Amino acid sequence: MANQPVVSSSTTTFPRGARPGERRPGTARPEVTLAWGRIGRIALVIVLLVLASSYVRPLLDWVSANGQAAQQEQRLAELTATQKRLEARKRELLTARGMVAQAQELGMVKPGQRLYWVRGLPKD
Repeated sequence: MANQPVVSSSTTTFPRGARPGERRPGTARPEVTLAWGRIGRIALVIVLLVLASSYVRPLLDWVSANGQAAQQEQRLAELTATQKRLEARKRELLTARGMVAQAQELGMVKPGQRLYWVRGLPKD
């Protein structure tokens, strides 16, 4: 215990003639053993975590793409229904009867017809 530092409240000093890390002559150097099994397991865990983290971004992208595909399929169904409705309306307006009905809704009259405005009717 001669090489142990003496600790005071303000500074750390070593006994006379001793330096930090210096051993007494005749003392054996302590044997340093590494736990290679534990180091190997830790390295394996680190490698597996790095490998697993490389799969996280593609997995998130795949999940996001599936969600977007479902939304786009729903939007496509809505737009297809709208297109069918508009095409049916177009076919209806291209007939003579459809053109006359649309013209009357717009307030147009045929030449020679009289236009009558009726005001004050209930709106149901």
